[in-house]
Amino acid sequence: MYNHFLVEQGIEVDVDSEIYDLVDFIDDCVSTFQYGEYGFSVSSGRGIIGSEWKLLVRPKVLANPFLKPDPIGFILVKKIDQYTTSLLVPPHREIQREQGGWSDLEAKLFLNFICQMLNGMQERGFIQLPGLIPVE
Repeated sequence: MYNHFLVEQGIEVDVDSEIYDLVDFIDDCVSTFQYGEYGFSVSSGRGIIGSEWKLLVRPKVLANPFLKPDPIGFILVKKIDQYTTSLLVPPHREIQREQGGWSDLEAKLFLNFICQMLNGMQERGFIQLPGLIPVE
């Protein structure tokens, strides 16, 4: 399927936005994402204030919000210039190399998160796609 290709190859897109606006968008919209009994959260993994952020993606069991599973992946947000920000989802193999292997569920959750994030970016005008990406 097309969206599997996105995660296998990775995604890099330059966004006409200041870094803070893009990070705020990701932080705000993630709380609306759902996949079955799971929701998502992002947290800062490391970064340089105002220049670069590594955002860790974690699933959360909606029935037990106090359970804090390990991250299933990450995205990188980097300032290119004052009005341009790069969003990078590394290829699956790079995430596995850094974080270890994925279970089938973790792979589905991360893919779902990425598709919902890209669709949200499209709806908010951060990026232009020919249409919405199918979400499994």
